[in-house]
Parts: sequence; structure tokens; C-alpha cells
Amino acid sequence: MGAGEHIADAAAQRDELQPHAAEQLIGQQDGGDEGVRRAAEHRDEAHGGGEPGGQAQQRAECTAEGRTDVELRRLMYTAQLPDQGPFVIRYPRGRGVLLDWKCPLEEIPVGKGRKLKEGKDLAVISLGPIGNVAARAIERAEKDKGISIAHYDLRFLKPLDEALLHEVGLNFQHVVTIEDGVKKGGMGSAVLEFMADNDYIPHIRRIGVPDAFIEHGTIQELYHLCEMDEEGIYTLLIKNEE
Repeated sequence: MGAGEHIADAAAQRDELQPHAAEQLIGQQDGGDEGVRRAAEHRDEAHGGGEPGGQAQQRAECTAEGRTDVELRRLMYTAQLPDQGPFVIRYPRGRGVLLDWKCPLEEIPVGKGRKLKEGKDLAVISLGPIGNVAARAIERAEKDKGISIAHYDLRFLKPLDEALLHEVGLNFQHVVTIEDGVKKGGMGSAVLEFMADNDYIPHIRRIGVPDAFIEHGTIQELYHLCEMDEEGIYTLLIKNEE
């Protein structure tokens, strides 16, 4: 067998094994070792694990964060596909949000966010699982104040979905960014830079971990301290209408 045939044979074996390897890796989210799970829960109670989004933007060609367990599985599958280059997935702390998390392994277009909900008065841009908390706050704000709020899941911190951000810049005067990380140099800062570079002038408020020392505690306690829980997000959303 010649060198070219050896290479072709190896490539065929790789392509055959990739889906199985991805299933094995992603399947570890379910079940797993009880001791590891307990250690992770203890770790989550100790600190929030906030990370400057700017670091993630600088260190890899692609940085993503899944909003749900299904999104996370598909991001992990996408990351192991050929020719993706450096790919960072920020793995969420705490528990998953879906009991039925199994889904077909499908590729997610890199750098593409999605609109979760239509709205006309205010746009919310979230990144990662905190978008689930934001969705509950949005529902409350709309019910209590009669405002119409659009919700976008950015999905990727790098590369940014510029088409999504152009849509927001063209259609909204009020924008709220929500991220589970240090907001200084993070996703909110990237959105501010994009709007400035493209001559959009919406009023933007950012929700995230402040540039300050945060005490240890449970995730919910830290969210409350940083005004990143449902109540904190709700309060900021209705403040835009006052």
C-alpha cells in the first residue's frame, strides 16, 4: 500500500470514529461518577468562576457558550469536527436545565446567534445559560409593565454574529447585555465596541460580574450580590421604562 493509500485509509477511519467519539465524550454529561458530581457541586458553592470575556476573545479563534444542555452537546460536537481550529467552550457551572437533554448531534454554524423572541421596545442580548434566567425576567417585565422585549442568544463571543448585532443596532434604542462573567472586557464590552464602530447609538446597559472582589457563596447568593439573578435582571429591565 502506497503512502497516499495509507493517508486515505487513516482519514476514512477518523471520519468513521468521530461521531462515536463525540457521543462518548458528550454522554459523560449524564450519569458519571457520583464523587465527581459531588465535588463539582461543592466547588460551585465555593466560588462563581467568573472569567473575563476579553481573555476568551484573545486566546482562541472561536469562543462559545451554550444556553441549554442541548446547545452544549451540539457545541461540543461542532468543536471536534475537522478544520475548526482552536475552539473554546465555556462549560457552565451548576446543574443543567433540561431533564430530557439527549438530542441528535448536529453542527452549529460557527459565529451565528439566534433570535429567541420578537420585541419592539427593548433588546436583550444574552450569552450562555444565564439566558434562561433572563427569559424569566423578560416574561415578568412584559406582564407587569406591558413592554415588548426582544431576546437574542449570542451563542458565540468570538466570532461575533455581526448580522445579529446590525439588526439590534438598526432597530433598538435600548439594549441590555447579560453575561455570566466579568463584564469589563466581556461580551457587553464587545457589543459596545461594535455599536460604536458602526455608528449605532443605542443606550446600552450591561449585566455581569463587576470588576471587584466577590465573596464566596453559593451560585444563587453570588448572582444576587451581583444583581444577576432574576430579580436583578427584572429590576434593570423595568428601569429602562421609567
